Amino acid sequence: MSVSSPLTSKFDPTRISADSVHGFGPETFVTLPPTVQHLARGLPVEFHCHGIGSADFSDLGRLSLSAVEEAAAREGIRCVPTLYLPFSRFEAFLAMMQRFSERRADGLHENIVGFAVEGPMLGSFGGTPEDGVWLPTRREWLQLAECGPLGLRYVVISPDALLPDSPLAAAKTLEHPELEWIVRTLLEHGVRPALGHFLKTSPEASAECVQRTVESAREAGARPFSGDVTTDHLFNDMPLRFVHAWRTRQDRERRQVELAAADLASWSIDTVLEQCGPVPGTIMREAHLGGLVACLNFDGEHVDIEVAKRAAELIGSRSVIAMTDRTDRPFLGSQALSRRADNSLYYQAKGIVAAGSRDIDAQIDNMRHCGISEADIWTMVMATPSRVLGLPQCDAPQTYLTCVGTDGKRYFRSGDEWATPCRETFGSTT
Repeated sequence: MSVSSPLTSKFDPTRISADSVHGFGPETFVTLPPTVQHLARGLPVEFHCHGIGSADFSDLGRLSLSAVEEAAAREGIRCVPTLYLPFSRFEAFLAMMQRFSERRADGLHENIVGFAVEGPMLGSFGGTPEDGVWLPTRREWLQLAECGPLGLRYVVISPDALLPDSPLAAAKTLEHPELEWIVRTLLEHGVRPALGHFLKTSPEASAECVQRTVESAREAGARPFSGDVTTDHLFNDMPLRFVHAWRTRQDRERRQVELAAADLASWSIDTVLEQCGPVPGTIMREAHLGGLVACLNFDGEHVDIEVAKRAAELIGSRSVIAMTDRTDRPFLGSQALSRRADNSLYYQAKGIVAAGSRDIDAQIDNMRHCGISEADIWTMVMATPSRVLGLPQCDAPQTYLTCVGTDGKRYFRSGDEWATPCRETFGSTT
């Protein structure tokens, strides 16, 4: 293992007034690097990630909250660790959430801003470990919801997981509640339902379940553009009517032809249900209207970067969160992962994509290189997730400032100095 050295410097001071940093008091002056081309209040948010540094968030027995906090601080990010939850680890998860809440109350967590769970009610396993898919009872859902005040931010659910053709349908009994009860109970405790891992058998029925979720949230008091409902990856593990990614060398030989067939320029909010499919079309339309906030991967491999760019343009950046699905180690809980030579993704044993490896800075670079504006980039990586999570974008001027230099590097305020992200790197995991 090697650790890159963070670049920290005492720059020739450039003092700027409050007018240059919206939201600061009139007495505030900030020392900046001398060649700043963009300045933002806050830190980028890793809204959905499975591991940082040596930590595999799904390995609760070895998870060190202090180590994750330190790694996030070195990278200059705020993060929502996202984990899979086998039933056998349910009690350990509840205990971990209590421990996190106590540590947060003691002021030990500024960079970990909460946790998320991917599953367990999933209609499609996708890259999820199979033991992380199960159907909670009403009592177990309530136990999950009660983790909201402890710091559980969202739970990824398949809204169509209770349909008759779902693999979980046979397990449903009178002890298992309906979708609307689940949505209402989560929201009452401050936990957001995040929609993903859809069935592929009946796209229209699955899209109706998305609509039911949004309507249930509205009935529970969700406001437009509040982000009370979010998603897992837009376009991933859902039924589509077009090709959205070309991950291997062989796939990329077809990219130009299939990308042209998708006719991205003709997409509109009025036509995406027909062009993209009922599920992604409903998600995009509801996100555009403020009924939910869509998470979207900009690594260029989960979703082609041109597809991601067009979707973000249609939805609008205030309803899009850039997510990485990142891990730095070849494990997700009990599941060993592998890499391939022609992309940066992690795969599980059946050859299904399980996670990404590119961090938020790599995705920012991709967004910038494909022509997304600096304002929209920072809305999607910082302002929108901060709003959804209820985070102030600036707790203290000397701690939560981010700027981009003319050299293209991201700098973040760390105490009295500026630093560049320091990420742990590991050897080949192929």
